[in-house]
Amino acid sequence: MKIFLSWSGPLSRHVAMVLDQYLPVMIKDLRPFISRHDIESGSRWNLELTRELRESSFGVLCLTPESVHSAWLLFEAGALTKHAEGRACGLLIGSLKPTDISGPLSQFQHRAFSKDDFGALLKDINSKLDEPLEVKQLDLILDKWWPDIERDYQKALNIIPNEGKQVPRDQQDILEEILNRIRVIEKSQVTTRVLKVHHLKLKGDQPNIAKFLVELREIDFGGYPTVVQQYSANRVAVNVESDGPIDIMKLTEAANQYNVELEWVET
Repeated sequence: MKIFLSWSGPLSRHVAMVLDQYLPVMIKDLRPFISRHDIESGSRWNLELTRELRESSFGVLCLTPESVHSAWLLFEAGALTKHAEGRACGLLIGSLKPTDISGPLSQFQHRAFSKDDFGALLKDINSKLDEPLEVKQLDLILDKWWPDIERDYQKALNIIPNEGKQVPRDQQDILEEILNRIRVIEKSQVTTRVLKVHHLKLKGDQPNIAKFLVELREIDFGGYPTVVQQYSANRVAVNVESDGPIDIMKLTEAANQYNVELEWVET
């Protein structure tokens, strides 16, 4: 069974690597996949990422005080919700607490990086297997491997001790990262279809617009966003390409959920 490990930032990545090392040893049927969105490898990588998200049966979001503000992690979390039917969990790293999580990430169940919660996460994953292990077996496996996992986890914390003290990113940075990621992904999807371009104008608070742009990549409304341009702090224009009819009602309903005003301009 494929497990998608999502991360953002050095500490989050180190913990994802710890999971990648130990999960398949603890449960042999697991095949972890570490997201590597920081590697510039062209369209082939973007297509591979999309495929892995689609084929994963469970996802673990490695959350730190830094990564909870990552637009890319939010994108992967949204894709996991869609493709893995919501079977994903946030792993809280360092001093992060459930009360620190807000926005789209708050919908996930969260586990602390402790023996008890890690055991609960292991049982969550095990329950999705076609042939799950017995609980007693899992307990024995956890007892055997936890000292090694905790040791490597503490090493990761010591390597990057100050990451948890970073000031939360500005909403402008988050919005710009979302826009850049949308451009990169859409440029990788080469097509020979005849497409029609529509224009979408958005108005609202920056955090709400950022969340709606993530949602725009996930909902099936008959098109997909390409060029995105920000005119002011609260106004964004989006080009939407389609080869068929657009479901304006579905778009409007999604925008209303985030208190974003939407104006559709036909071309």
